[in-house]
Amino acid sequence: MGRLDDLPSCEPVENNLDDFARQRRGILKVLGGVAVFGLGAVIRSDKPRIPDDSDRVLEESLCLMDGEESSRTVVDLTLDMYNSLTRETVGERIPYGLVLPEDERTGKNIMMGTTRLSNYARYDWVYGPIFDKLPDGTTVHLVIGSGDVCGFKGFAKSKYPGINFKVYQIGSSELDGDDGINYIQDVIFPTGFRDEDGRFVLAMSNADPMALEMDMMSSGRSSVGVDYGDGLSVFGDELLSKYYPDDFSPRFVEPLCVGGDLQVTRFPNGMTGVIVGKSNFFKTLGAMVMQGTNPLILDPKYFKLALGSVKAAYERAFGVFEAVMVDEEFILGLADKNLSFQDFANKLQSHREESAFFHSDMVVKTATNNDGIAVAFVSDAEGNSNFSESDVQYLKRVQRQFERIGYRVVKLPCADSPVRNYVNSSIVTHSSRRKLAYVPCYRKPEDKTAVVRYGQNGFDVEVVNMSVLANSNPNLAGSLHCSVSVLD
Repeated sequence: MGRLDDLPSCEPVENNLDDFARQRRGILKVLGGVAVFGLGAVIRSDKPRIPDDSDRVLEESLCLMDGEESSRTVVDLTLDMYNSLTRETVGERIPYGLVLPEDERTGKNIMMGTTRLSNYARYDWVYGPIFDKLPDGTTVHLVIGSGDVCGFKGFAKSKYPGINFKVYQIGSSELDGDDGINYIQDVIFPTGFRDEDGRFVLAMSNADPMALEMDMMSSGRSSVGVDYGDGLSVFGDELLSKYYPDDFSPRFVEPLCVGGDLQVTRFPNGMTGVIVGKSNFFKTLGAMVMQGTNPLILDPKYFKLALGSVKAAYERAFGVFEAVMVDEEFILGLADKNLSFQDFANKLQSHREESAFFHSDMVVKTATNNDGIAVAFVSDAEGNSNFSESDVQYLKRVQRQFERIGYRVVKLPCADSPVRNYVNSSIVTHSSRRKLAYVPCYRKPEDKTAVVRYGQNGFDVEVVNMSVLANSNPNLAGSLHCSVSVLD
């Protein structure tokens, strides 16, 4: 089952177009302020998405490649990137059947992003618990924003001789602040397959640059309020594919694909699908609203059609049988109430903000176990005084939702924070073709319960001590799945 001896010690309605236009700014806030720039038809195109002018922008953002310093700020680069990328639209489709659920990937190639740390010993302190658990022969594609790359490679080779490290440097001193790019799941979305040239295929959203701009607008910040971490989160995948074209092949898809809020799954009926979290859903919906294809899309009378259009966008983009939205029934229920346009928009906004579990990988993890049974691990906060009643009820609704779909639902406790949960795991098919779950633990009493439940439900278990990375320091927050992305 699991290696329990590895556990860290526990410490005990119709609205006319004029009305819609007047409320457009309010809609931006309701939807997280996301817009898209002419998504266009969702078709495969061979046209390059990045025009010539963005080459200049990217060159400046990667000035460290030539050992030069740039006088330009991250704000300048963000705005220029936005302006250049909005000039043309590509909505690509990934052919049906190519995208793989994480648990069907081998884990031989993973990607990690790191915070900016002052010395190599701290890399070992923060990320060593992950490196220690990886089997020999694993290649870690490590994205860092600054530091002595050659020196780090020497350190890693002497400390972890069985692991192959491939280091990518995609930021300069102006583009990476203390947050760095630790949340690699929110920077890239690997599809699990390679193209004909052997490059890892990454899904990227057309809406990313506009999403950043509109997020700033909705939060009341000016453009100068964008922090460095946000800039890297939005453009990190662009920079990887631009400056490491031999390793990465981009697919520019229509909907948002923040990896912490999107997962590929194999349904109990054997078909592949995607599970879309509320953040990705509402931002994609916002993009469609601001595109103007259906200006009444937020009206309660039309909201079910709106949800269907978002789901269809994910199904087309990733070539999957079905898209499922987390907590879908509850959100649809809001549309069944006899609400005015503005009241309905306010309800949606409050629903988005009410839960501390802001990404779906804090809520649910699906995988097929060693007996071929589709399992959904779902966070459970009942009886935990650290969580609100609305959080408890939200998680219960998700548990019922995945039971109805047909998964074997397994409740996993939460520790003392939404970040310190146990569904934020990484599950792969290791060399013996058995399903191996890397389970995060935090030196909390709930650790053993979580590990036992993974083992009891058909998974081999490897325990990873995430107590440092997932502590209360905001620069070292996030758990295992936030920090590790399985490329293939």
